[in-house]
Amino acid sequence: MVATVVFVACLSAVLSAEVSPDVQCNFTGPFSALRSVNGRGSGGYYLINTTENNRPNCTYVRAPEVRLTEGSREKFTYGQLKKGQNVMRRHRGRVHVQGDMIIVTGKRAGISQLLFSDYRTCDVVLGPSGHDYQLWLHAHNVQNGSDPCCDVKFQELVWNRTVFQVYHETCPPVPTPVRTL
Repeated sequence: MVATVVFVACLSAVLSAEVSPDVQCNFTGPFSALRSVNGRGSGGYYLINTTENNRPNCTYVRAPEVRLTEGSREKFTYGQLKKGQNVMRRHRGRVHVQGDMIIVTGKRAGISQLLFSDYRTCDVVLGPSGHDYQLWLHAHNVQNGSDPCCDVKFQELVWNRTVFQVYHETCPPVPTPVRTL
């Protein structure tokens, strides 16, 4: 009985966490992977938190160099911190989208599903393994944090699971794109 009351109280706290009464979150999907991947049109996103325990620190992805259109496949840069160094690795891949799915080809191929986006600062994604939830934040917003709706959606999905922090204040800036493929 006490455990049930505590569970309900915690669930209510998580679902209302950090969202003021004047903020309206629209979690009704599907969300547009095309709009999300094109994002702000430049810069990159850091993976902030994930339920996958083996993600390298400072994992990032840059917006494609050429804006995606329906059916197009564009080059993009992604990477992570080199182990034991304060230098970012850079890799290349190709990305295309279909509805709420983000399809990556190349060395780290996979399909991710966009579960929520505010289309400005943050995305909540189901990763390519199909069981890892991810919170991505635009590099320009890492100091300010994500949209409260992204935080609420992420917490709702990861309820009672271990969350690993991938981004740290010491992460170097998102590097410039790799120019060859």
